[in-house]
Amino acid sequence: MSDDGVVRWLGYVRLINKLAIFVNRHNGTRLGRRGYRYDALATIPPVYTVLAVLQVIIAVVVIFLVLLHSGKDAGLSGAFGIGGGGGFSGGSMVERNLDRATIFFSVLFVLNTLVLLKI
Repeated sequence: MSDDGVVRWLGYVRLINKLAIFVNRHNGTRLGRRGYRYDALATIPPVYTVLAVLQVIIAVVVIFLVLLHSGKDAGLSGAFGIGGGGGFSGGSMVERNLDRATIFFSVLFVLNTLVLLKI
């Protein structure tokens, strides 16, 4: 990292700390030697970070699974040969498994959202 990058990074850290001091003064939180909480990044629990990253991954999977479903125009599933009529003898089985996977990941998405709201 160049000297300019380090200086820029330190400027961002100072800006975040000034913002944390401003927010905590108006929330009435009194901690530390200066009277207010100083480090905004240390207040985020690591579990929240892991669950937030997991939420993004689950969201991408759900979007992909929903796009694979066949609709009026056979959607993206026609591009992968899932929703086509003729060639697959087990097309309905593939569609059922696609439905099950979509439901599973959708429920997982909702449960992860509720857990993130409670943390």
